[in-house]
Amino acid sequence: MHKLHKKESREQPKIRLWLDSYDDLFSDFDPRPYSKRTLSDDFISQVRKVSREETGKNFALELLLPAPERNERHEEMIAQRLPEFFRKNYQQLVTERKQFRMKGLKFAGFGILLMVIGGYISYQDPTKFYVHLLLIIFEPAGWFLFWSGLDILLDYSGKMKKDMNFYSEMAETKIIFGSY
Repeated sequence: MHKLHKKESREQPKIRLWLDSYDDLFSDFDPRPYSKRTLSDDFISQVRKVSREETGKNFALELLLPAPERNERHEEMIAQRLPEFFRKNYQQLVTERKQFRMKGLKFAGFGILLMVIGGYISYQDPTKFYVHLLLIIFEPAGWFLFWSGLDILLDYSGKMKKDMNFYSEMAETKIIFGSY
């Protein structure tokens, strides 16, 4: 990838990326054909960076290649694959986010349960060693699980939301090709 442009106009806003060849879209380590090849992390990172600068949600991604490098068959297949890739990643993040939320709720709930048990133990005869030991174990464990659960609920799912928004927007983005 050479350079990138963002075109300002009254028509649908475009994010433009300059490519040397179609290989710039795909991983260098994957020898499979374009129809199955893994997308490049550099390409995804560049699209993410430039899409943050775009104000509207309805924009097109224009991939510019040298005229002699262009291949209509490859472009048609890539224009179908990119939105599929973004949709698939969005769905995967939705699933992961649900799993993280459940994990956070379980941690917080189990932490509260341990604190309730610790509270009950504190009303028992605290002069007995085993009652005091149980209290020492249950209270910090309860607080730890409670706060860890809240951290998972708030922090991790918030970070995932940004990725989900990116993949959701890109799944709806029109992919077009041009020459430079």
